[in-house]
Amino acid sequence: MTELNILGLDHMSKSYDKTYATLSRVKPSVITLELSLHGYDGEVYLGKLFDDSLEMLATREKFLKRSIRGGEFQAGYIFARRNGLPLYVIDKTIVPPEEVVKYNIMAMENPHDSFPYGEIPEELFEQWGYKVRNEFMAQVLDLLAQIYPRSNISHVGGADHIRQ
Repeated sequence: MTELNILGLDHMSKSYDKTYATLSRVKPSVITLELSLHGYDGEVYLGKLFDDSLEMLATREKFLKRSIRGGEFQAGYIFARRNGLPLYVIDKTIVPPEEVVKYNIMAMENPHDSFPYGEIPEELFEQWGYKVRNEFMAQVLDLLAQIYPRSNISHVGGADHIRQ
């Protein structure tokens, strides 16, 4: 049976340390992030980290701990990279969940290719709302549980999704 841990954090808080500590405690075998395959947010939060060596990530970590926005995503990425874990971005997108699970960022030769679908209009996210986005992410998590049976999947996302 697959275990699922959902980490709900405030996107506008210093969440790097909390996220990294929780991931260290629950010891996931797969990590998912509440980012989509559309480029802007993924590149903003993760793009600078893709090209860093592990040593450079350790140096950058000092600054990430003070970051107000997106620290949870960066902690998820760094934890996955340090531990050789699969990492997926699973928020709602214009492609089906079956397409989303093809993009394990850690297995990609060029992680910048993890966001192949260009920009998505912000109003589309607003139109979808939490219910549609949550249902989409649940479908992706279900597919990942089938791909990784008997695994421990940790999803890192916003607390508002849990409250909805």
